[in-house]
Amino acid sequence: MSAAGVVAVVFEGGQNHSSIEREMARVRKELTLDSCEKFLAVQGMNDVILCTTYADLAARAREMGVTVEYEAVGDDFHFGSRLRDIVEKYRLERVIYAGGVAAPLITAEELAGVAELLVSEERVVVMNNVQSADLIGFAPAQILGEIPLPAHDNALGWALRDAGCKRHLIPNSARVNFDIDTPTDILILSLAPDLGRRGREALTSLPWDPSRLLRALDLLAQDSVEMLVAGRVGPSVITHINMNFSHRVRVISEERGMKALGRDERGEVVSFLGHLLELAGPERLIALIESTCQVAFIDTRVMFHHLKRKLSDHDRFHSDLGQWEVISDDMLRQFTRACQDSSLPIILGGHSLVSGGLWLLADRVIRQREPGR
Repeated sequence: MSAAGVVAVVFEGGQNHSSIEREMARVRKELTLDSCEKFLAVQGMNDVILCTTYADLAARAREMGVTVEYEAVGDDFHFGSRLRDIVEKYRLERVIYAGGVAAPLITAEELAGVAELLVSEERVVVMNNVQSADLIGFAPAQILGEIPLPAHDNALGWALRDAGCKRHLIPNSARVNFDIDTPTDILILSLAPDLGRRGREALTSLPWDPSRLLRALDLLAQDSVEMLVAGRVGPSVITHINMNFSHRVRVISEERGMKALGRDERGEVVSFLGHLLELAGPERLIALIESTCQVAFIDTRVMFHHLKRKLSDHDRFHSDLGQWEVISDDMLRQFTRACQDSSLPIILGGHSLVSGGLWLLADRVIRQREPGR
């Protein structure tokens, strides 16, 4: 079955105010072009449409044969409205929407499987994540005129399911769960195989220190390690760890679907780890973590929203990298320094760290165990 009538719509853009954000954008652009190339390789795909605020990305995508919708950055961007406008302008019938760096390791064959479902079923939504999807196939595309349009892509899958679309989930794997939101995600991706040419070249020149992540990876390769995984942790990655390792895993799973449900915007996020940070302070919290594990993977965004901290991308990203000296927020600077000074590798990041990111690291260790490696 071909993907006839299916169009991929890819969104990538933003405003980059600091050097670390510009470095993130540099890598994301290359990964976006690799994703567009992958969509173009799906047999029968009618078109690939890239919506971007980056003029240089737009020009390079056009050279690849991608249809480009370029617009300058504005303060009035609304995800759902923009996607509906694209559907109406091009009279689309079946759409695979993807963020520019959503599931950068997904294969063209897996994308073809999504396209086949859109062709074979009448009212359907296909998602890469049940809680907070950023790769979503749906048909009919005109259904966007019937639903409350979400401001962010994470809520689109929920809205389509609530509108009566039959939901399918792309079979679970590290490839499907992993995306790029933080510098930590980029460092993890740099260790992964099967990257596109542009992404691989961009990742070879990263200016960030990977030593903490490599220490954590070394511990994953050992036997019976005490681990802490905290944040928006889903059951799939923990099941994968338990099936393939003898590690003892302490899990604090909280606020899954935080963004898709709008809890972050409404100030409703409540975090157990956030409460501990408030009560104990950064140094004492890290001492408690050190007393319970040998390596920790923490989705810090849940804590930040619990604490009602309006942190800049600059501060959050430098915290992920342990660069506490340049962080302006007092609380985050103290917390990051305590993590950096810890005797054990504490890996900080966002949702992808404790889902696809940890899964990718685990798969790397599993591959290294294979005969002949």
